[in-house]
Amino acid sequence: MVAGNKIWLKNGSFTLGENVGIAVAGSASSPIIIEGYNTTRGDTPGGANRPSIACGAATSTLGNNWEIYNAIITSTTSNGLSLGNGTKAVNCKSTNSSTSADRSALEAGNNDAIFINCEGISYRGRACMIGASNMSAIGCYLHDSNIGMFSGAVGDYVFIINNIIESNRTAAIQFAGANVNQVIILNNTLYG
Repeated sequence: MVAGNKIWLKNGSFTLGENVGIAVAGSASSPIIIEGYNTTRGDTPGGANRPSIACGAATSTLGNNWEIYNAIITSTTSNGLSLGNGTKAVNCKSTNSSTSADRSALEAGNNDAIFINCEGISYRGRACMIGASNMSAIGCYLHDSNIGMFSGAVGDYVFIINNIIESNRTAAIQFAGANVNQVIILNNTLYG
């Protein structure tokens, strides 16, 4: 893969047999794209019509300046869908069914990562965990986890906008410490 390439992923079930860590990077103007589709490329599927990737205990970490669209990820590892620097996930669902505490369904520990219209569920951990600068969660559904949105960032910009965060055991939104830069929490629905 090189900057600007696209991988089309047709609806179906795929199982990872080992850890996947992508070192190849796209660029800010030409990201590498993984796009799921149901029957016709570009049909933007939702619900169960998206391709499903069963990671199990294997990790899956996208490289820098990648984008992933329309996928379902299941895992039991520490971070279900993990984003690199400048990476974007759109219309993805990640479920972490591990019985270990503090595991994440959606994770962005790198700079300038963004989740848009994603769904996160981590039965014993965090639906979405952010830990780096300029991290955003916009229009996401974060639910049925121990913590809906967790931020370990203390000197960075965090944007939590237009999300539904519900039915989480310990907290809807939790910060690990006092953040010294802007934290924008706007137009979210928090309940349960």
